[in-house]
Amino acid sequence: MRDERGSEIVQLALVLPILVGILWSAFEIRQIITLRTRVRDTAAQVARYVSGFGAQLDPDKYTGALQAQQIYDNINLLVSNALSVSYGTVEGHDLAWELTWYRINDPFDADWEDNHTEIDNDPASVLAFIASLACDRIPSTPDNNAQFAVQLSISVPWRTVLLGLGGTSTRDFTLNLRELAMGAVPCQPYLILTVTADPPEPGPGGCDVVVHWKYEGSYTIESIEILGGGERLARIFNPLNPGQQSVFVPAGTDTLTIWAISGDHLIERQVSVNCSAAPE
Repeated sequence: MRDERGSEIVQLALVLPILVGILWSAFEIRQIITLRTRVRDTAAQVARYVSGFGAQLDPDKYTGALQAQQIYDNINLLVSNALSVSYGTVEGHDLAWELTWYRINDPFDADWEDNHTEIDNDPASVLAFIASLACDRIPSTPDNNAQFAVQLSISVPWRTVLLGLGGTSTRDFTLNLRELAMGAVPCQPYLILTVTADPPEPGPGGCDVVVHWKYEGSYTIESIEILGGGERLARIFNPLNPGQQSVFVPAGTDTLTIWAISGDHLIERQVSVNCSAAPE
């Protein structure tokens, strides 16, 4: 009986370190998988955030002053909050992270290796890069297109425990993980409509006025309506760009309203005409 118990104790002594080692390895693997998943998700959140809010940057102005700064600050806050949970197996050491930005040189080329340019990591360069991601109103150029990539890299102190028959030992090292996510700032529907009117030519009961228009946008105008004196004076389908239309304006009309219509989009402009009827 004593021999059997002694044998069981010896077996337990041999097997226990292996079991503890397997459990510790499983714990470490779970931590690494959780951390890698968090890094991947955070990188994707950064790309989605820039894609969404970058669309609000005004492409007519360099918005690095305020909007790009807000995006930059919010990205840093997003990453800090996402990685604020304590990771690693060394107490008292914080996780270090860094974002690296890349410009996609040719948005129509699926290749990655020869199709990206790394952005300098200083705040001024990153701010200028974010501001330049506003969707162009002209074909993309190498220095201004809406596609980008961002890489989140982390470094965290790690300690692994090695269990064996000869005793327990530890090994300290730095665990480095990085994940890349890609995004694109979508073009928002926009239309810039400019309307002018020639000086009115008075006549009986009203004036003849020539209305001019031109527009620039991400969609075409299906029709233009000219309204004045409480009535529709003209409707032009598939208008030329630029274009013009002569209309008769009732006497006493001070302002003409011009509607540019395309599907559910309606852009309204007004021009002053100050029409007075000619004496009869």
